Parts: sequence; structure tokens; C-alpha cells
Amino acid sequence: MKIFPIPTFLILFFTGCTTFHSYSYQLGPMIDNTTLQSLQKGMSRDEIISLFGAPSFQCINPTHTKNICYFHQVRHHDSIIEQRYVEIFFDHNDLITDIEIHDTP
Repeated sequence: MKIFPIPTFLILFFTGCTTFHSYSYQLGPMIDNTTLQSLQKGMSRDEIISLFGAPSFQCINPTHTKNICYFHQVRHHDSIIEQRYVEIFFDHNDLITDIEIHDTP
């Protein structure tokens, strides 16, 4: 009886596909601390959009209709690694009046 060696790549191909597969992804624009520190009251809406891009979604806040929101999330498999929600409030001249930052570890 003759024994045929099984090539290593076949073993890795059939067993490694499920064992070593890993995925991560990010949602929304990257909102790092350096960029957040550059935000100042009195900046215009256009300046904010040039920094972060278009808002992630329309904020649902009935008392502040001129605000914009950004949401950033990093996931690995089904776990949330990092999450940040930034809401920027504007006055009637479209200048920043307040900034709220919510981080979730």
C-alpha cells in the first residue's frame, strides 16, 4: 500500500479558512482627538463640513433643528471596539455655539 503525502497548502486551505479569518470594519468618518481639539465655538458650518465631511445622519433633537451629528464606530467581529458620537450646535448664523462628545468604550 502506497501512502501519498498531503500537501501542506491543502491542509492550510481547508482548515485555515475558518480558523484564521478575522474581520474589522469602521462606520462613519474618523473623529480623532486632534480633530476634535481643533473645533472651536464660532466656527462656521462650512468649516466643520470641510473637516469631517458631510454629517453622518440627521440629528433627531426637536429643541435644536440646526445641529449636525457625526457617528464613528469600529467593530471587530460582533464586538464594538470604539464608538464616538459628536453633536455640534449652531446659532442662526450657522456658527458653533456648543459641542457635545459622547465616547463609548
